[in-house]
Amino acid sequence: MKRFDEKPLSWSAISSFLYDPEQWYAKYVLCIEQASNASMDLGKEIGALLASDPTFLPSVPRHSYFEYELSAKLGERDLIGYIDSYEPHTDLLEYKTGKKAWNQRRVDEHGQLTLYALLLNLMHKVKPEDIRFRLVWLPTQENGDFSISLKNTDPVIFETTRTMRDILLFGAYVHNVYGQMEECAKQHTGTVG
Repeated sequence: MKRFDEKPLSWSAISSFLYDPEQWYAKYVLCIEQASNASMDLGKEIGALLASDPTFLPSVPRHSYFEYELSAKLGERDLIGYIDSYEPHTDLLEYKTGKKAWNQRRVDEHGQLTLYALLLNLMHKVKPEDIRFRLVWLPTQENGDFSISLKNTDPVIFETTRTMRDILLFGAYVHNVYGQMEECAKQHTGTVG
């Protein structure tokens, strides 16, 4: 339980818990690393190339800062996030790879962007309405040799918004999910009354 309580809460942890609480418990409480796969490896490689090589996929927008760290407290809970590419207080880019199609609704509902808006407000008092939020999807495909590659070099760019109301509701949501995480961890350690 101590390791769980001491770690800042990230979007990865929240989404892992929502997807599969057992997998979340293994990774975020027991610290058992999950094996990466070809899709994850490709995403990391593309992110690194976007940050280091301006000639790589020149049609993909970039900003001054890559992997911009955000950290703040929400009540007693430490939160953390890393914006893929950021222009301070004005523009945020989140890069995604994968074959599952992104669409406007999925982008509008994506909690990672809302978490970033909340963290920017907590850290710098930036209103979400003052930030341009874009998700840049680079579709991938499976090849005949079981490898993964980009489907094409043209990004699909979605623009979305967040509001003060969104981040207030999201803050309450984070508290709720964290409570569920605590209960799950307690059940595994046998500390439930």
